[in-house]
Amino acid sequence: MSTDNKGSYSTFSGTSFATAYATSVIAAILNRSDSKYNASTIKEELSNYVVKLGDKVQFGEGFLTLQKERVEEILNEKDEKEIN
Repeated sequence: MSTDNKGSYSTFSGTSFATAYATSVIAAILNRSDSKYNASTIKEELSNYVVKLGDKVQFGEGFLTLQKERVEEILNEKDEKEIN
């Protein structure tokens, strides 16, 4: 979900849209750390910021977020409400 070119909100998907989002997460990770990263270590580090959503064919690696714990908490609360 993001703003669209008409000043409203729309849902988007695909690599073109995801690239800018993923790049911003990578930039934030690099900014938080004094460590030296390369392509391999960045990929490893990104796994710490991914919330698995289910089937890999449908959801890929999952949802990339700097607030992994909060997103997992929200998803768990939603699951609990659906069970009750």
